[in-house]
Amino acid sequence: MARRLREAGFPPEREIVDQEWGRSLLVRGPDDTTVQIDEQDPELYT
Repeated sequence: MARRLREAGFPPEREIVDQEWGRSLLVRGPDDTTVQIDEQDPELYT
């Protein structure tokens, strides 16, 4: 996802962050809003 966002001209605000439930990243949209994209890890999130 991060690679595809960069290729589309929307680089993540920071690198992917490990959370206690999975991973997340932030990206700024064309209207200057910040969107958080999360991925839950089923082994961590029960």
